[in-house]
Amino acid sequence: MNAILSVKPEYATKILTGEKLYEYRKTVFSRPIEKVYIYASSPVCMIVGEFQIDHILKESPKTLWDITHSESGVNKAFFLRYFKGKPLGYAIRLKEVVAYSVPISPFRLREDFKAPQNYIYVE
Repeated sequence: MNAILSVKPEYATKILTGEKLYEYRKTVFSRPIEKVYIYASSPVCMIVGEFQIDHILKESPKTLWDITHSESGVNKAFFLRYFKGKPLGYAIRLKEVVAYSVPISPFRLREDFKAPQNYIYVE
């Protein structure tokens, strides 16, 4: 099983350049994932690359920040706003990131594609 993960374009760029090695999420996949496609949200609206998951941390936001901040590609103010009021959060450690030289349409991976708030599964 694979997934399409929706990411704001500025963070998609940081993932593809290696500046961002952790992707923060309030929820994560409930199924085993082989490959994650990076969907750069509006205004790009294209799949710009892919990665595999090294591991996923599930911790309090404070602990997540302490462990991951140097490789997060985000500032502390953004991080704290994102997890405000959440007792737990997730940090997906990325590996084998591939930037596509030509972005692809998400409809190539899923005919009924609708931009996800978080992620969707694909075969």
